[in-house]
Amino acid sequence: MADTVARYGRLDILVNNAGIGGGSRVADTSTEAFDQVMNVNLRGTFFCCRAGFRQMQQQGGGVIINMASVAGVQAWADTGTYSASKHGIMALTKSLADEGRQYHVKVSAICPGAVADELVDASPADIERSEKIDPFDIAEAAIYLSTLGKHAVVHQIVIDRAGADW
Repeated sequence: MADTVARYGRLDILVNNAGIGGGSRVADTSTEAFDQVMNVNLRGTFFCCRAGFRQMQQQGGGVIINMASVAGVQAWADTGTYSASKHGIMALTKSLADEGRQYHVKVSAICPGAVADELVDASPADIERSEKIDPFDIAEAAIYLSTLGKHAVVHQIVIDRAGADW
């Protein structure tokens, strides 16, 4: 954050897009696997949000976009750890959006499902890559959120593949 502000003078948009899959059935998930998913997905998002929010609060506004997942608004068997981390991101997003309102910091979440990327390719879901969401669709959603007028906010966007059954 400091390098960005030093170079550009401010931080207008922060997209938290790092994440990993992991875990399995809750009873079979090791403490180490749980900690790794929580550390990357939830703690990483928290620390970036905190640093970005502090800068945006100081400068009088900005946009924070957190990549959650459809697993952040729904959960299925074998996704306990991953879903818990993404539900945590949704709660963090909602809390920070409320805290940011008075500082003109808008906070939103994008909840994609089955994107054609390495993370989803590695999941056990039996979905053909050609049926998955194009990553550019997710990027377009982030652009949309970051270019809304100053009095408009979208709290979450759920983007799922055609034919998804949830």
